[in-house]
Amino acid sequence: MEEELIESKTITKEDLILIASSLKSFSNSYTDIVQVTFLISKTLEKFLQNPLFIFIHDPWGPHCKDIFNTLKELEKQKLITTTEDCYGLSKTFHITKLGYSIALKGKNLMSRYDKNSIKKLSSIINDFTYLEMIAYIKRNFSEIENNYQN
Repeated sequence: MEEELIESKTITKEDLILIASSLKSFSNSYTDIVQVTFLISKTLEKFLQNPLFIFIHDPWGPHCKDIFNTLKELEKQKLITTTEDCYGLSKTFHITKLGYSIALKGKNLMSRYDKNSIKKLSSIINDFTYLEMIAYIKRNFSEIENNYQN
């Protein structure tokens, strides 16, 4: 299973989400994963050459339907686990040791420059709240401000 995800010499959607899941902490909300995946995608634009995810934007930040489906696949593969709150209204995603191992292998496919860019991004956003993350995205990606999907 591990070999299948990192078999190729390019980063896949699954790799990108695992890297995002390991970047901020080992436990993330869906929104955290989407926002961090967006930021990593922007950071790695040149390396990835073609976007792995298509994001739409609104005043509450970037969104991508494919990410939830990819998270479900990663959960089936036991690379991510989920817990729900007592009301079943929200889920928290936890990267497993195997998932973290694959995320590290995905990072090793990157250039030193890209690794350092992601490390710098991580140090900036690590303790951001939801609203701080939205403000950071709007401030650093001004094209988003003008492209909200209604």
